[in-house]
Amino acid sequence: MVGLPTPRLTLGGLDLWGVDADGTRWVVETSPAASGWWSSAPSTLVVEQRAGSDGGWPNAPVSGPKRVAFSGSLVARDQAAARRAVDRLHAALPVGPVVAVVVEADRSRWCQVHREDQVLVDPVSMGSTVGPVLVRWSVQLVAYDPRLLGDMMTGWTGLPASTGGLRLPFRVPFRIVASATSGEVTMTNPGTVAGRLLMTVTGPVTRPSIRTVAPDGSVLTLTLSLTLGDGETLVVDPGTLQVLAGGTASRAAWVVSRGWPVFAPGTTTWTFSAVAGSGRLDVQAWPAWA
Repeated sequence: MVGLPTPRLTLGGLDLWGVDADGTRWVVETSPAASGWWSSAPSTLVVEQRAGSDGGWPNAPVSGPKRVAFSGSLVARDQAAARRAVDRLHAALPVGPVVAVVVEADRSRWCQVHREDQVLVDPVSMGSTVGPVLVRWSVQLVAYDPRLLGDMMTGWTGLPASTGGLRLPFRVPFRIVASATSGEVTMTNPGTVAGRLLMTVTGPVTRPSIRTVAPDGSVLTLTLSLTLGDGETLVVDPGTLQVLAGGTASRAAWVVSRGWPVFAPGTTTWTFSAVAGSGRLDVQAWPAWA
């Protein structure tokens, strides 16, 4: 039976594999180093017994947070190098959020995690003042958003337009020189769950609208009753259901059609339109796995 490959782990920007610039060798243990990483998030399903009859009544379940346990070891050339390595480990894992990245032979996945408990450090061999020092470490983390994300995908479009070409009457032979903007951005999510999505609308544009055609054929439309001046931006975050002018000021009151864009597994097309203007739509999307 072939086991899971030893992952190349990065936490908070610190590579916990290979030999670092200080000459310390980091090793990630296969088990329980990635305990929970390859597992799905738990369900919040709760079933209550039906009063006076068989069966039960369920709630509306969603995915809960994902808990991940990483552990490994480091071998430093001496005690001073070991202490420096431990300091770097603690610095990479504050109480606040950090990014965890696991790279395997054929793929890379990442998510944002928080340290749930203390960083455990066990200096196995610190008795000698000279020679290599072995230190084992472990940490328990929780991902509020349980999805494992892939590399960011980007795309953009202007408003639908066509320029150039010939007008009648004309004489042959002739050449038609024209250009067109479809107003569409199409991307494919190769993952297993809906991915992360951010969209930026840049003016000038009046009453912008984003129409989503999901992989299952369903159509969603997000429309805003506002005007952006030349160079002004509007950030649409479907994950938090927020629309922010300049990325900071809420414009939720201007949303008149609340069909929030999605990035479900499969191919999705977003169409950008407006009453007037010459703005553009930029799309940032991350495929996701459970």
